[in-house]
Amino acid sequence: MYLFEGSGTLKVKDVPTSTLVALGTEDLELDFIVGDPGARFILISGKPIVQYGPFVMNTREEIDQAMGDF
Repeated sequence: MYLFEGSGTLKVKDVPTSTLVALGTEDLELDFIVGDPGARFILISGKPIVQYGPFVMNTREEIDQAMGDF
């Protein structure tokens, strides 16, 4: 979840503007309370990715292959 306007509270933690919050697979419900000025955010869902240096792949094995190829 990326909050790009306003503020709010997520699971009792304050979330200021321009904040990226990584949610886990156990987070089945989004308990977000909007602050006084309102809030706008982007919520993106997908499979986890693996990143190492400049390489971004789907698995660690693909990272190892990319490093070997490089």
